[in-house]
This record gives sequence, C-alpha cells and structure tokens, in this order.
Amino acid sequence: MKLFEWVKQNKYLLSWLTIFPGLILAFFIIEKIVGGQSWESVPFHSALETIGAMSAILMAGTILQMAAYERIGRNYQFLGFGFLSMGVLDLCHASVPPGNVFVFFHTISVFLGAFCIVLTALPMLSKNAQGNRLFAAFLLIILGGIIFLGFVLPQSLPAMLAQGAFSSTAKMLNLAAGFLFLAAAAYFAIDFFKTKQQDRLFFVGLVFLFGLAEFIFENSYIWHSQWWAWHILRALAFVMAMVYVVNQFRRVALDLYTIKDKIAAEKKIREQNQFLTNMLEALAHPFYVINAHDYSLILQNSAAKAAGPAGAKTCYALTHLRQTPCSGEEHVCPLEEVKKTKKPVVVEHIHWGAGDKPINVEVRAYPILDDNGQVVQMIEYSVDITARKTAEKALAAANQDLDKKVKERTLELEQKAAELQRLNKFFVGRELTMAALKQENAALKASLEKSG
Repeated sequence: MKLFEWVKQNKYLLSWLTIFPGLILAFFIIEKIVGGQSWESVPFHSALETIGAMSAILMAGTILQMAAYERIGRNYQFLGFGFLSMGVLDLCHASVPPGNVFVFFHTISVFLGAFCIVLTALPMLSKNAQGNRLFAAFLLIILGGIIFLGFVLPQSLPAMLAQGAFSSTAKMLNLAAGFLFLAAAAYFAIDFFKTKQQDRLFFVGLVFLFGLAEFIFENSYIWHSQWWAWHILRALAFVMAMVYVVNQFRRVALDLYTIKDKIAAEKKIREQNQFLTNMLEALAHPFYVINAHDYSLILQNSAAKAAGPAGAKTCYALTHLRQTPCSGEEHVCPLEEVKKTKKPVVVEHIHWGAGDKPINVEVRAYPILDDNGQVVQMIEYSVDITARKTAEKALAAANQDLDKKVKERTLELEQKAAELQRLNKFFVGRELTMAALKQENAALKASLEKSG
C-alpha cells in the first residue's frame, strides 16, 4: 500500500525516468538503421503537426484556467500563453506546403512559445491583472500579425531556407528557443524543489523535450531522419501534454463529485439545523446552549431572547442583568456545578424577565463533554415556577394561619376545661360537705334520742 502511494505521488518522476532512457535508446537504434535516409510525407507531417497543435491549444486552455482559479501559480499563465502561441502557429505550419512560409511558421512558433514560457520564471509580471490582460491582447495582436504576414505577404518574410537547408536566421531562432526552453525547465525544477508540487516536475520534462527538439533542428534537413527525430520528440511532448490535460479533467471531475457530495452534505446539515431550530422554537420555555469557557450564548430560542434584554451575550447578562457570573448560595451557578460533577443539575433562581420583573424559575442544566470528558458546553432551559411559588407561599400562609387558630382554640378549650375542673371540684367539695353534715346530724340525732 505504501509503495502504491509512493508511485502515485511520484508518477511524473517515474514517467520521465522511463521516457528519457527509452528515447536515447530509440534514437540510437533508429540512427543505426535509417540514419541519413529521408522520407517525404506531407499528409503525415500535417496530421502530426495538427494533432500537436490541438494538444497545445488544449494544454493552454487547461493551464490558463488553472491559473485563473489559482489552482496553480498565476505566473504559470505565461506557460499557457506559450502553448497557445505554439498551438495557433503550428496549425498554420501544418496548413501550408513545404517552403519558406512552412519553416517560418514553425520557427516563430517555437521561439514565441519559448519566450512566453520562460516569462513564467518572473512571477512579478503576473501580479498586475490589468498588465496580464494587456499582455494577452498584445500576444493576440502579434499572432494575428504573424499569420497575416505568412498568408498575405509571404514575400516580405525573411529567408528561412538556403540551398535546401535551413538558413542561419531559422537556426538562430530555433537555437535561441532551445536555450529558452532549457531556462524554463531549470526554473520549473527549482520551483519543484521549493513547492514539492508534482506538476512542476512534469513541466520540467515537457519543456526539456521541446528544447531538445530545437537542438536537433540545428543539424537537420527537411524530410531526413534527424528532421523526423525532432518531430517525434515534439509529438511525444504533445502526447504528454494531452496526458496532463486528461489528468486535469479527471481531477476536475473528481472535484465536481466531491463538490456534489459536499453540497448534498451541506443541504442535509441545513435541513438538520432547520429541524433543530423548529424544535427549539416549539419550546415555550427559554432554551439556550452556553459556552463552558466564557459563559457566552452559542444558541438560544425566541423564548430565551424575549426573556431578557436584547443583545445579551452571556447567560448571566440575559437572565440576571449582571456583569459577572452567578455565585453564592442564593444563586448557585449551574455551569459551575455541572463542571464539578459533569452531571445534570437542577437549581432554582430568580430571573429578571421582560419589564425587569422578577420571575421564579427552575433551571435544568445538562453537560456536553468533549472526547477527553471535559465540559465544553452546557444545555440549559428554565421553567417559570412563579405561580407554583406563589401558591406555595399562599399555602404556607394558610397553614400558618390555621396553626395559629388551632393554637388559639386549643388554649380556649384548655381554659374552659380548667374552669370546669374548678367548678367540678367546688361542687364535689360541697356535696362532700353536705354529706358530712348529714352524717353529723344523724349522729347528733341518735345521740339525743339515747339521752332523752
């Protein structure tokens, strides 16, 4: 698995390490077999150049779009301009018969393309958007002028052929293009070591192929084996460009799928948030989520907003009109209790509602823990228990009044019982006295009867 990942990350390096030794071996074999021979085929050459030109134009569009959307450095737009120049002029080159105009279009194509590409090494040129647009317009004017000269005023062109061989002007411009391509390759190599971006390594090999083709041009003759050799090099470069274009389109397609999935996920999240919002709004009681670190309100429903001052940022400002968190036995802070216990808590507070009216509430708090088990947020909602508290006070007052009346009635009954007991004792004492008197009378009477 690690080997596969390494190969994937270094695919361009492996490609060039495979291609360049293969090219050297292939050219050595071809030179031994067909060296010095010639093969004239205008249709095949035109087809080869047309395919290369279309590849260059596609490459230009890909690079310019990537630079515009900053998927690559904005200075790489000059790489796109270079491919655009080569693509347009190579189409002209493929459309004319062999001759002075034929060589002119190719020579100007590679020179202008190499000149634009080497400007990539000057990032400061791409910082001015207006300057970039002016450069693009100027380049189009130049391309239009070159095409006009080639097709309308061919007699005004400099000599590109001399006695069946390339002229010194053609060789000089192609050689200059070769050095410009190598300079651009050096810049891309340096940029690769700085950024570790595999695209830069791809550009190294690509422009190096173009540069190598121009050095072979120096000693070639039309339709000879060396002439076809640098055409094959350019064709290979354009094939690699098409591979790059296809790879970029594949990446764009994958990005589109990713964006599609992201949009679907965001839609689902919005639906879930709306569902949650609807649930919270359905609650008649104030409901809010509090940041455990600074007491700030993360989420609150309309009932919570209506219960306190507008614009309150913290729970204590919303419910207590305070500048500091709740404290003390009278107003135990539910957040602090939740932090201590990491469990739900229930406390009773007096909150200040609309119009600064005191409201008795029952506060229920629930902790939200992170992966480390620490309280990061707290869910809290409060229920108005003012009516219950009022009823409790009324009931307590009624009980107190009843208790007072019971005590008063009890005292009255005790007093009456004491009076009855006193009267009872009085009457019982009188009866006992009367009985004693009766006994004494009877005894006296009996005594008198005996003595008489």
